[in-house]
Parts: sequence; structure tokens; C-alpha cells
Amino acid sequence: MANKKLYRADNTYMISQDSTDNPKLGAKMLNDGRESIFMDIYLGMMPARRANGNEYMKKIRRREFLKLYLWAAPRTPTERLQNKATLELAKKLRFEKSQEILNQIEGYWKRRVSLTPSGTRD
Repeated sequence: MANKKLYRADNTYMISQDSTDNPKLGAKMLNDGRESIFMDIYLGMMPARRANGNEYMKKIRRREFLKLYLWAAPRTPTERLQNKATLELAKKLRFEKSQEILNQIEGYWKRRVSLTPSGTRD
């Protein structure tokens, strides 16, 4: 049986269950019965002040919608397969974005090694 989706007040839920993921994958329910996939990117914290004068640390987040959609209740094997393929693509995009964020913060990128036709490295 599938995991129960924990919907938030803004009609979204998180797909990524690991708390250390940055960015996290989430989905938003649409009116037509589909779910739109997004990346919730944590950018850090900054000091802020409430109206009553109290200071607190505000989390800076950004949502990036991927223009990928899932069937909320897939009825056919084709729809289930399409959901699976779409989630795999979203996870690949999430990984690429996390590598991009690490490159900006840490200054490194996971290098791709390409081999020439003779089998030697470039």
C-alpha cells in the first residue's frame, strides 16, 4: 500500500522524505486531478524583525516548478508507468540542481569522465 500523503495548507506535499535533501521534491494538487512537481530550494537564513519588534531568523526558500505532472490517481498501467518515469526524471533534475548548489557553495562539481573511442581518458 502506498504512503499516505501529508498535505499542507497550500495544497502541497513533499515527495522527498530525507530531511537532508536540498532541494526537496514536492507536488501541488491541481484542479484537473493532476499533481505538479516542484523543487523546494533552501537558500539559508537571515535575521528579520516582527511587527512587535522581536527579532528572529527567517528561512529563505524558493520554489522552482518543473512543468512535470503526475496523475493523482492513476487508473491504468500506462498512467502508472508514466508516473514512474516522470518521478525518475524529477529525481535526476533534483540531483543536478543539488550538484549546482554544491558547486556554488563549495566550489566543486562532480566531474564527468569521458572516454575516447580508443578507451583512454580525454
